[in-house]
Amino acid sequence: MAGSSCCSGSCFWSGRSSESGERIAVLAVGPAPGEQEKVRIIEADPPLWEQAAEIGSQLIRRGETLIVAESVTGGWIGGVLTAIPGSSKWFYGAIVSYQVEAKQRWLRVPADALASCGAVSETVARWMLRGAFDASDADWALATTGYAGPFAGDEETLERVPKRSDPDSSVGLVYIGWGQRGGGAPAEEVQRFGFSGSRESIRNQAVHEALMGLLKRLHG
Repeated sequence: MAGSSCCSGSCFWSGRSSESGERIAVLAVGPAPGEQEKVRIIEADPPLWEQAAEIGSQLIRRGETLIVAESVTGGWIGGVLTAIPGSSKWFYGAIVSYQVEAKQRWLRVPADALASCGAVSETVARWMLRGAFDASDADWALATTGYAGPFAGDEETLERVPKRSDPDSSVGLVYIGWGQRGGGAPAEEVQRFGFSGSRESIRNQAVHEALMGLLKRLHG
């Protein structure tokens, strides 16, 4: 997989795997490929890289753009997408709204929705999608909210939302939403996931499912 060169024609980018299987990027400055400087910009997760690259290709083909509203994934999705060269052509931006106040201020999630449903809920994921659309001209929106642990509801505690007695409020509970702007109100879909593993693993799985879900909708 190869990307574009610099304006001066003296730079070259390509994506490849190292001997350990880790996906790295190579940035060459100068006329000769032998003078390349290796710059690591993606972790050892080729599937995420491939998903992000395909999302970019599909959005460019459609002439559309994407915005993401992240909570539990903490900017991970935006980081993966912007690691793709030329992503400014199709990636509008990311809103990382980790605390409740950020959800209310930046995404206009209603206080009563947060109080009655909790920050980790289908309702709030839908409001995050709507807030992302309101904050942009993007054609697509993606939202994540969930509990990554290590303790059930610790994100809610940090966000100063009373912990609810909902039995589903457990580590690994994640809601992912996808939205597409249309002629009227944007079409929305939210799915509930139950992931397991460490905090990092849960967040990684959420990123993977979010990107996979978006790809399915782009292909659909």
